[in-house]
Amino acid sequence: MAQAPLLAARDVSVAFSTRGRVVHAVSNVSFELAAGKVLAIVGESGSGKSQMLLAMLGLTARNGKVTGSVLFKGAELLGAPEERLNEIRGQQIGMVFQDPMTALNPYLPVGLQVTEPLLIHKRMDRATADKRAVEMLKAVHISEPERRMRQYPHQLSGGMRQRVAIAMALICDPQILIADEPTTALDVTVQAQVLTLLREIRERFGTSVILVTHDLGVIAELADRVNVMYAGKVVEEGTAEDIFYRCRHPYTEALQRSVPQLSEARGARLVAIAGNPPDLSALPPGCSFAPRCFYRLEKCDKSVPPLESVGGIHAKACFYEVQLGREAVTPA
Repeated sequence: MAQAPLLAARDVSVAFSTRGRVVHAVSNVSFELAAGKVLAIVGESGSGKSQMLLAMLGLTARNGKVTGSVLFKGAELLGAPEERLNEIRGQQIGMVFQDPMTALNPYLPVGLQVTEPLLIHKRMDRATADKRAVEMLKAVHISEPERRMRQYPHQLSGGMRQRVAIAMALICDPQILIADEPTTALDVTVQAQVLTLLREIRERFGTSVILVTHDLGVIAELADRVNVMYAGKVVEEGTAEDIFYRCRHPYTEALQRSVPQLSEARGARLVAIAGNPPDLSALPPGCSFAPRCFYRLEKCDKSVPPLESVGGIHAKACFYEVQLGREAVTPA
């Protein structure tokens, strides 16, 4: 008998009412996360990745409406009482927010911020919490952790601040770590270090990871499963191998080709995705990606393609039948 997923989202939609318009940020998104696995959610800014996860944790803005179902260990999260969500956030599901430069409180020393989840959720005394925080800072490879505990965020590098944010998210031993654009604003060397750290966390602690990113390159060797989102919808899903070597959606192919390759000649032009994402308050009647698509068919402008299986767990939402990405190279 197959083991139930640790986290299961079913037909989750998020809509915001603003200035007389309704913005459909997320539309009928479903996914599953198994224990100890890494799920990557990929897409451009504005594709609905972050709003999906904020809704799941009860952090949607007041003008937002969330429908659907999110089961964590079989219990419903959407619509759960705030008290219940407060028990889960930080303690069972940890989150690393996008910007390491602003995720930390600039007015509080690092130690006070790292220990706060322990003081709130675990009711630890200060001395025990400080000891645990030092251990966790060591676990995320921060040098001189005792001294860093006394420092303020502005005294740390961007990469070190991101490690502190990861330590805060892990301090209560959560079962799931959500990393929302964890490599944004970091140089490529530090990006590689952060991704190596996430892989190490999964292997060492058995933590399940949801990795949110706009860059396919950062999940090439980390993700077990990948969901590609565009205009609030999942347009392709599958294993990392499916997405990199057997992609079946033109948007996935376009994302692949927009990643710089080490094999490219110096000075070569970067490949951009033509056009702009659609207005989420006035979506077209057909496929949202059609205006930017090289493989556009007549029916793409009239009908929305359903997300259908193309074998195993690989699925696509596209009318075009030919396999794409045959020349795609796994990003370095």
